[in-house]
Amino acid sequence: MKVNMPLVTLLSGAALGVGVLVASMLSPSSTASASSTGATSPPSPAFTVTAPPPASTASGTAPATTPTTASATAPTSAPATAPVVTPTSASAAAPATTPAATGSSSTSYVPPQADYVAQVNGGGAAVAISVHKGKAVAYVCNGHAVAAWYRGSAANGKLNLTGKNGARLSVAYGSGKATGSVTADGVQFNFSAPMVHGVLPTGHRKPGLYEATATVHGVKIKAGWIVLPDGSQVGSVEYDPNSAIPPTAQAPLLNLTTGTAQYDGVTLVASLISGLTGSGF
Repeated sequence: MKVNMPLVTLLSGAALGVGVLVASMLSPSSTASASSTGATSPPSPAFTVTAPPPASTASGTAPATTPTTASATAPTSAPATAPVVTPTSASAAAPATTPAATGSSSTSYVPPQADYVAQVNGGGAAVAISVHKGKAVAYVCNGHAVAAWYRGSAANGKLNLTGKNGARLSVAYGSGKATGSVTADGVQFNFSAPMVHGVLPTGHRKPGLYEATATVHGVKIKAGWIVLPDGSQVGSVEYDPNSAIPPTAQAPLLNLTTGTAQYDGVTLVASLISGLTGSGF
């Protein structure tokens, strides 16, 4: 059978047209799909941009951290400053007051045991005073007719003692010296006597007040010597010391090595009257 060529050609063209039509119809779908994909893409970046929330979270954390640090620092700083400054200031003030009080106390200190020795103002006589736990013994003499013993109480750094024949002694004493006046046999002397503790002895005898009693030719005598810091001495002897107005005379020289003296063939043995040890009280 003979094929009609024009018909074949026509059918081929129709088939081609249908193919082109189908292809053109499918193409918008792809484009739309592509478009749809392209439209959907932007959200992806938008979602990616959402990554800043972590940054926002971070910045949110930062404030939380900052207050924490600030509050941690503030408490630490405040306690440290308050306790350190206030107590230090207070404790610094306290010591300043204490030394002042101590210095004042030291100035008015009255020793319970003390010995004082000196020549009176103008010389010619010497005075010795010993204080021991509220008691006092004193002696003044000029090595001749003037001699007087005093005994009594000591209180608050003051001595007001009396002796025979109107003898009186008024003294203020402390840790360094004793000052005052003394009257014996109608003669008044003023003096300032240093404390003799710690003064090196001369010839084995410390400076201070020494006494000795004995009976010479049937008469009781009492001798007193005042040994001064330089080793010199002044002494007198009383006859019948228990009488109202005992006669006096110059005492023999006291041997500072042996602590003895010779008087009309009688050996006098001297003993120390000491406020420091209490001997002779």
